[in-house]
Amino acid sequence: CSTDGTRDILREIAAADRNFKVILNANNFGHIRSPYNALLNTSGDVVFYLCSDLQEPPEKLRDFMAKRAEGYKVVCGVRSGTRAGWLMEKFRGLYYYLLAKSSPGQRVIPRFTGFGLYDREVIEAAIAEHLQDPGRRSLQKLLAKEVTVMVHGEAEFEKAVAASQMLFGKSTGEDLRKLDERTFLDVFDGVPTFEISRADLPCGALDLLAVKTAVFPSKGEARKMIQGNGFSINKDKFTDWAGEIGEKDIIDGKYILAQKGKKDYYIIIVK
Repeated sequence: CSTDGTRDILREIAAADRNFKVILNANNFGHIRSPYNALLNTSGDVVFYLCSDLQEPPEKLRDFMAKRAEGYKVVCGVRSGTRAGWLMEKFRGLYYYLLAKSSPGQRVIPRFTGFGLYDREVIEAAIAEHLQDPGRRSLQKLLAKEVTVMVHGEAEFEKAVAASQMLFGKSTGEDLRKLDERTFLDVFDGVPTFEISRADLPCGALDLLAVKTAVFPSKGEARKMIQGNGFSINKDKFTDWAGEIGEKDIIDGKYILAQKGKKDYYIIIVK
């Protein structure tokens, strides 16, 4: 959640402009339920759907309106490409395939994320359909498993589930060690990395995390988080601040995954 005063700024804008609405959630409900809740609260003749981080170009909204003037009720903005890794592309490809299979007679648009223009008639129809069948998401999950197993086999399905759990759910060190190197690197693509020599191991935890690498800015902070049960090695809680990290902690022959809190990951590469 934002900590830069965004909520107060939005409140001020809304107070000065009755046409500006802001919904402030009590908790972080994620990027699916939050925009859906926003759609439920729209009232205009036209709804534009785009992310606030500007990953979609707002200047396209004029083009969307021009298309609506031609009579279109929905205008879709489709990405021409993506920088996502191969694993995420697999999930996306499978999702669009399942969507097409479960929607006979309907056109499914690959790389369409929701960015676009929606007429009020479409919004009302979509809300009514969802309320009639709120359990459809469970059916899509079941279909996803059946199709994945059919096309790629049970082993690949289990690997895909384990990988997705690393990103979106609970997972363990055992789950992590089941990933092959390519999947491991793709799942944690973009996280900070540090290199150490194999000769440095075994090494005291505080020295490894705050001296030989910069996972923590100081030994004091490392010790505090470890004592507070907020640090993990390879998805397993690490609670012995005076302990060592060594060969037993290496996965795939050269990686150690350090985790601060729930979301901050670091890869230590052992050479």
